Amino acid sequence: MPVTTNGIWYPEPGQNYNIPATLATMASSIENKLGGWAVSQDGLAGGAVGTALTGWQLVGAEASIEGKGIQLHLRVKRTGATITVPASGNINNSNVVQLVTSLKPRLGSTPLSAAHTGRVVAGNIDLNGTVAIAAVAPGANITVNEEFTLAGYYIKR
Repeated sequence: MPVTTNGIWYPEPGQNYNIPATLATMASSIENKLGGWAVSQDGLAGGAVGTALTGWQLVGAEASIEGKGIQLHLRVKRTGATITVPASGNINNSNVVQLVTSLKPRLGSTPLSAAHTGRVVAGNIDLNGTVAIAAVAPGANITVNEEFTLAGYYIKR
């Protein structure tokens, strides 16, 4: 079975093939090459994005993978002890989620920013796929049940 330089399988001209099986193999090779959707445990498309770390709950998560690009969206809720926020808003990094291997970034300290829920927040993903909150809008501590949304686009390994 020949394969293009980009890894897409195709039928060899002049050969007799079972058409449905051939099309299924072609579609599978294209899907494997281009990537697909990985959605959190809410099961929209199957597959987990990651797991919450101590003191946090993963309320919602989704990731879209196309080629090497990943669009990530995480919604987390504080379940642990209060995190003191200084006037600057710069806190000691609080690890919130461990991403699955397929979502690990190519570069360490990949930035994530606030999306639609909670106050302004900044975070990052390290090379191991650990997502951390690094800074929040000052004015209040992070308390139980406070939610944040982190989002970003990055290149995977």
